[in-house]
Amino acid sequence: MIIGVDPGFTCGLMAYDPRADNVMAHATVVTTADDGDARRIRQIIDALERFWADQGGILGTVAVEMQYAGGRAQSASTIRGPAAVRGAVIAWAWMEGLDVVEVTPQDAKRALVGHGRVGKKQMIAMARARYGVELTEHEADALGMALAAHNRWPALAVNEEVSED
Repeated sequence: MIIGVDPGFTCGLMAYDPRADNVMAHATVVTTADDGDARRIRQIIDALERFWADQGGILGTVAVEMQYAGGRAQSASTIRGPAAVRGAVIAWAWMEGLDVVEVTPQDAKRALVGHGRVGKKQMIAMARARYGVELTEHEADALGMALAAHNRWPALAVNEEVSED
């Protein structure tokens, strides 16, 4: 199983089964600014833990978006949320013994749609066409993360037991 994560204070989660090429589950975690950064991060990690447990808590891979400014100047507040959540997700994954694959936004788009320069609506439409699911923009991004991780390192996501035969 691959858990795709689109990090931010509104966080997309995706459970993807690469063996069956199937979307197992998806969720969007929404936090509010009034809660402050630390509480918001805790809410997301709590939701991620429940999401993972609901999928059986099996070993797998977490695919998370790399921090990327796209060559544009961005304010600290625009970058702060995704960067903080990204760091917390990576730390959580390593503590759980899960592999972590960092994926660029362009690779995620390319994995789902076939081109690295597409918009959110195209990501959502392709998820619907390929998997028959209705996703939020954050969930569609998380699906792209999972697919890109699988494309890059297919063996990581499968975690097959090695037979001693």
